[in-house]
Amino acid sequence: MYDKIHIQVSIAVLVIDDFTDKIVTSSALRVAVSSGKKPVKKEGGFYVFTNLTDPVVQVTVNGPGYCLQVQSVDLGRLDLANPIVRIRVKPDRTYMLSEKDIRVWAFLPSGATLFLLDEEGGNYKRLWADYESGSGEISLYRSDTEELAEKICCIVDKDRQYEMLRLGVPKEREAGIYSLRQEPRFSYKKVDTKIYPVSSIGGESEEEYFLPLQGDGREEIDCTCILQQEEGITLTHVTLRRGRENRLDFRGNSKKEREEQ
Repeated sequence: MYDKIHIQVSIAVLVIDDFTDKIVTSSALRVAVSSGKKPVKKEGGFYVFTNLTDPVVQVTVNGPGYCLQVQSVDLGRLDLANPIVRIRVKPDRTYMLSEKDIRVWAFLPSGATLFLLDEEGGNYKRLWADYESGSGEISLYRSDTEELAEKICCIVDKDRQYEMLRLGVPKEREAGIYSLRQEPRFSYKKVDTKIYPVSSIGGESEEEYFLPLQGDGREEIDCTCILQQEEGITLTHVTLRRGRENRLDFRGNSKKEREEQ
């Protein structure tokens, strides 16, 4: 008799640029798993790893212009009929931006996460249908052309209520239906509710982080900053300027903004 039964699983890793919400297809990208197996790159940007036997694997993604990303994947919780692992990578300070985009540097306290939200721009989604708290999924209007899986967003209603949510995998892409990794606490009506994809950064250490923001050619952007810490959330507003190194400091009890020409 066998003491153990080894189950072999294959996964397809899809790497998404968190700034553009597009699939990364660069040949300089490196995708690896902890078992040491080599991937087979397939059409559409998939990195396929076959015959994995460890119950949990670490997937590492690295490449020019991006921060190192390591994600733990529990193979036992994958949908074996569609074993796609979507990993978002964030830009590092060498990332190539266009002249329209905004460069932001932020000093953050240890353990804090900063979300940047451009409410004046047109980069937002609307609800296809009312969202009921606890439903586990959300339906977004005209979201079928972007890779929004695992994206962090901010949902804002007519009463200026802000809540963070994290999209999961697309359940019905054409209908804009996504599962939710992080659900809003409240219900929302589709009228006068907007869902903004946000730029976010954070880490365990107190240091300066690079965080670009998509621009549309405006010289100035009045941006909403949501700072999330263990003790709660702080909401502030700043003006960011194109063509400058916008620097924000969230250390201490007060936020200081400074700019460099």
